[in-house]
Amino acid sequence: VRAIDLGGETVFPSDVALHRQHFSEDSALYNHLAATEASVIAHCRIDGDDADLARPMPVGYPAKGIHVTVNPVGGPGTDPRRTGEMMIHSRFLSPGYWRRPDLDERAFTEDPARPGWRIFRSGDQGYFGDDGRLYFIGRTDHRIKIRGHTIDTAEIEMALRAIPGIADAVAVSRPARDARAPDELVACVRFRGSAVVSPNEIRGALRKNLPPQMIPAHIITLDSLPVTTTGKIDRAAIAASALRENAIGPASPPETKLECEIANIFKEILHRDAIGR
Repeated sequence: VRAIDLGGETVFPSDVALHRQHFSEDSALYNHLAATEASVIAHCRIDGDDADLARPMPVGYPAKGIHVTVNPVGGPGTDPRRTGEMMIHSRFLSPGYWRRPDLDERAFTEDPARPGWRIFRSGDQGYFGDDGRLYFIGRTDHRIKIRGHTIDTAEIEMALRAIPGIADAVAVSRPARDARAPDELVACVRFRGSAVVSPNEIRGALRKNLPPQMIPAHIITLDSLPVTTTGKIDRAAIAASALRENAIGPASPPETKLECEIANIFKEILHRDAIGR
């Protein structure tokens, strides 16, 4: 096998490690971003230096005839890395969706800065690195709301995959058992080989890089993450699994009488089954 070309899902250093493990040094690894409405948006070869980055692999520089801008979530200046929805500017875009003018209106607009060009709202999230290359981190429709906070699950999943011993991870929301309580953030993880990482270790690692509202309330281990017929992560199936599975509760339950009394107060106020120390 002389080359492997990946596209459609975020590519991580662990994917590069698998390529190195199973294929010869002469086999090249490529990553690209494409959309039915725009064809190939960006494309690049993954080299050894990229594999050492603790972040997703780049998808490269925009292709000839394509200009990409990023519309930051929350407006300009709110995110120093300018993560947001990718806007594709080009003359080479689809004329529209078959008999769906409502979708056309939401997805396509004229480019005011370039006569004859149009803009396509891709629904993909990403950012430009310092080197000018584009990085794809997931879909905008993977954002969820937990206790009033809008959360980008791709950020959580990136942090989970960076933890040694975790091969893959997906963050989803699920309704709390008490109907009065808000949805809960659940992380579904698959360990690498025989590795096992405790919930306490996972949460501790996440707290180094994520704010409190992005720390999963529950952690579920799965032998494998279900995928769709096209090979993409099946989030609907994972969300259903999160409802069925018994999630791992607090790593450190209350011990003393006073801790139990305080925990009971918080359980009542937050409508939670369990509260850790």
